[in-house]
Amino acid sequence: AYFVVAPEQQGHSCVQKWAAASTEAACWHWGPVMIHTTLDNFFLDDEALENSPSRRSGIDRDTENSLRHYGCELIQEAGILLGFQQVVMATGQVLFHRFFCKRSMKEYNVKKLAATALWQGAKLEEAPEVSGHPRELLNKVMVAVDRCIARRETPEGRKLAVLDLHSKEAEEFRRSLIRYEMEMLKVFGFITHVEHPHKLLLNYIQILGLAEGMEQDEAEFPGFVQEAWNIANDSLRTTLCVRFKSSIIACGIIFYVSRKLKVVLPETPPWFDIFGVKPSQMYEVCATLHLLYATARAHFIPVCHQILPSKPPTP
Repeated sequence: AYFVVAPEQQGHSCVQKWAAASTEAACWHWGPVMIHTTLDNFFLDDEALENSPSRRSGIDRDTENSLRHYGCELIQEAGILLGFQQVVMATGQVLFHRFFCKRSMKEYNVKKLAATALWQGAKLEEAPEVSGHPRELLNKVMVAVDRCIARRETPEGRKLAVLDLHSKEAEEFRRSLIRYEMEMLKVFGFITHVEHPHKLLLNYIQILGLAEGMEQDEAEFPGFVQEAWNIANDSLRTTLCVRFKSSIIACGIIFYVSRKLKVVLPETPPWFDIFGVKPSQMYEVCATLHLLYATARAHFIPVCHQILPSKPPTP
């Protein structure tokens, strides 16, 4: 969301009132106008998710959720294969979820969109490979994603095929990723800010005294930090990142891990009040995580009727 304030309206009282109403705001002075950009505009309610573009185009809930899981798993596996830091895969998965909140899976191939999201995540998080030639990074992502797809789809005992970067198939793959990137940026309005729960999670765990020194041998509750970190990574496969703020997800994960490891958290006053989180929000996060772990591994379901559209669909 953009707010443009004219020069004659740039009084201190006006700006102070606006800043007080939006704590997560960034301001830029640009020429004769001041542009305010709120970064808290990526979240949807349950009704909006139930009425997603994919759902409106005839894809049922289970299929959509399965394809979301599949795409996120591709991003995670390909990122690990490339040696990227976890933040790259995390950003890619959030972008993947956001995109399919605006566009239908019938119009965009999930496999290629996953590759595009990983490519975007690497650029946004400035992975070391970005410093090289742009085509190099794109080629590496293509090969890694193709390899992960082949591992899943090649029958056991058969040799995995390697993507030939000079083939017609690879050139078509490359062009589709470039086109998908353009559509992704257009859908987001070039606003690709992502805030992950991981940093808040570690801070909250320290505040609650659950990991003194953050070392396993020094921690009061050994394994709590690692378990929470693993669940934070797994949560990216769900739509939590487009439903709740990072602080809510972090508290939900702490609550989930505390029940799993039988760790007692402060109740007087309630520990989650410190972080401004409601119990109902935490319970919803926990229910989503429980459902995730009760679900079998996702498989690709072909629903896209345009593998490489000749023209991107208009909004």
